[in-house]
Amino acid sequence: MGIEIERKWLVSLEDIPFDKSTYPHRHLEQYYISTDPVLRIRREDNDYYLTYKGKGRLSRTEYEIPVDAYAFKKLMNRAVGRVIVKDRYDIPLTDQMLTVQVDIFGSYHEGLIYAEVEFDSEGAASAFAAPQWFGKEVTDIPGYSNAELCLCGSLSAVR
Repeated sequence: MGIEIERKWLVSLEDIPFDKSTYPHRHLEQYYISTDPVLRIRREDNDYYLTYKGKGRLSRTEYEIPVDAYAFKKLMNRAVGRVIVKDRYDIPLTDQMLTVQVDIFGSYHEGLIYAEVEFDSEGAASAFAAPQWFGKEVTDIPGYSNAELCLCGSLSAVR
């Protein structure tokens, strides 16, 4: 069991101060078995995970266990809503000893880009000063969680 503490911002490709090809990234597909509570399965390149997330936006309980490709395929057939497809880039904020996960969405949510930062405590999350290239913070705004996005038909539903 763990606690996930993260904040999330919208960003624009034009504002991101990095060349995507210079940072590690991975391709993710997320299928939601349930959105309340959140129960999802994820393919991350060639790895598979089953994840439970408790209620909350800034801070919530999270359990994640690896599963095999067979279990993933069986469970994805039980998914609700739309698959979440995105490429995730890990960008170090060396001056703050943190990593920004930049998610560039595809498929139904093409054009949506998030910058997410995970923290060790809610105090650290509150004290964090976002870099200039971060846009509007959407941590507490309904409709911007991946579970909520899987239920909307397109990006325009959350804008």
